[in-house]
Amino acid sequence: MPFEISLTGGRGARTPAVRYGTEIIPPGRGNSARFIALSAAIRELAALLPVADRSVVETIETFLEAIYPLSLRQSARKPLWTWLGVVHHAALPHRLAGLKVYGTPNASPGAFERLCRAWPGFEEVLTLPDDEKYFAPIFVAIEIDALGEVTEKAYLRPRCRDVVLPMKLVRSFGDPAWEVLRELVECGVDAAGLYKNDFIACRARRGDRTTFTLSFCPRRGENIDELASELAARHHGTPDAIDAMTHAAKTTHATVTFSVLGLGFSPESGIDKFTVYGTPTWELPERGMRLPV
Repeated sequence: MPFEISLTGGRGARTPAVRYGTEIIPPGRGNSARFIALSAAIRELAALLPVADRSVVETIETFLEAIYPLSLRQSARKPLWTWLGVVHHAALPHRLAGLKVYGTPNASPGAFERLCRAWPGFEEVLTLPDDEKYFAPIFVAIEIDALGEVTEKAYLRPRCRDVVLPMKLVRSFGDPAWEVLRELVECGVDAAGLYKNDFIACRARRGDRTTFTLSFCPRRGENIDELASELAARHHGTPDAIDAMTHAAKTTHATVTFSVLGLGFSPESGIDKFTVYGTPTWELPERGMRLPV
């Protein structure tokens, strides 16, 4: 993931915040260099949180150690992927409103067990009814907000795409998945072809509260601009977020591709969040053109 930006909101309003995720890729090769660069970036970003103190860094280090023990970082030959996510909010113009760290525990034997021992909340968000095997966890994350509160997140994806996918989503995730699928169909997604798309389910836990988000990932080459605008109008009250993201890309000589649409569900409010994700791309500059800074 080179760079991804997202805007969110719900219940008729857009959140005045911008969120983006990226990967720290050091100049050197190997996982040791990668994690040295990652640790430096985490310390720098954590210092920008209003609650900046050593405990934030220690929290993140505990999370990463559970997924990628030091021995694995030194011995693994394949890259161990991690991502950082940052939230900027209008209410905190000179600070970060949130910091997220993502990892892929599938790369490390015993990572899920270590993660659940260190973070008991992950056991709840990773467990599916009747030991359902149709969905597999692809990555996990923790998010630390401006108050220092931690959210534990697990992201699950179907192991395959076949006609039973919608049924399996509802069986595993209940009414929240049904409501999101129905919303997508009402906005024009072909009900009979739902299974041809990719879906990522996110279960998140903060304290005693658990929420669910189902993200719709279109087929390769499919344009979802119209769907994104329709969902933004329904849940943000206006498609301004879509227009703003497109305009911001153009001002830097880029184009933005809407890559993922996420609908969040809470027991209290039903579908109460819509997030649109976009990936900007820049063409090679013409001779004499100045790149944006």
